[in-house]
Amino acid sequence: MIIVQIATIPERSGLIQRVINSLKNQVDEVKVVHNSTTDGMKFYNHGLRSPDDIIFICDDDIIYPSGYVSTMLTYLKPGIVITCMGKIMRPRPIESFYRDELIGYKTFETNDKMAQVEVPGTCAMAFHRSTCPDLDHTYFKSINSDIWMGIYCKENNIPCYVIPHKADWLTNLMPMLPLETPSVFDRFKNNDTHMTELINTRL
Repeated sequence: MIIVQIATIPERSGLIQRVINSLKNQVDEVKVVHNSTTDGMKFYNHGLRSPDDIIFICDDDIIYPSGYVSTMLTYLKPGIVITCMGKIMRPRPIESFYRDELIGYKTFETNDKMAQVEVPGTCAMAFHRSTCPDLDHTYFKSINSDIWMGIYCKENNIPCYVIPHKADWLTNLMPMLPLETPSVFDRFKNNDTHMTELINTRL
């Protein structure tokens, strides 16, 4: 089966049905965790899935185009993780997770070629369940699921790749939300000490 997993927060409850509608005809199941407390809840009960399943991890503030799943599947193979966003950090130790990236591949910017990354974005991600057999939401100990996914992949020798895509392939719904709606970046851009420590000690 092809399964989409999403976690949503109350502030974005008005958008989640649009996100689901963009995906539901492309997959077998869409699983949503409502009122999520951490981003890692996207992986809730992942460990209960069949080894034959293909898992898509998606965000609650992005519209995914028709053909999104089929396009991602052209790049996916067992043993790797693919995504539409990611970064390579500067040599360790770094001073700031948000300021010390060497190369960044953005969700809503054009990427012309397949690129391996250290920190894979979990906003538009796919992998075979057999690639990450023991991964579930309990692995994600703090707010930034991208970093924890990078740590998991490093510990298990799983390469992560950002796929080629155009800047407008995915649609960002964040501009439709009130300015005060929280994002991980806004909450921690000036206080990323814990994220930086994770990079320096685990990645």
